[in-house]
Amino acid sequence: MHPLCLDALKAINELNGSELQQRTLKVREAKQKQESLTTNDQD
Repeated sequence: MHPLCLDALKAINELNGSELQQRTLKVREAKQKQESLTTNDQD
C-alpha cells in the first residue's frame, strides 16, 4: 500500500468521532461523483 494511503487512513481514523467546535466529526472516504442525467447549462 502506498504511504500516502496509509496517512489518509490514519487521518480518517483519528478525526472520525472527534469534536470540533462542539460538533462531532464524521470522516469517510469520498465517493466518486456521478454525472447527472440533466445539465444546468442554459444557452
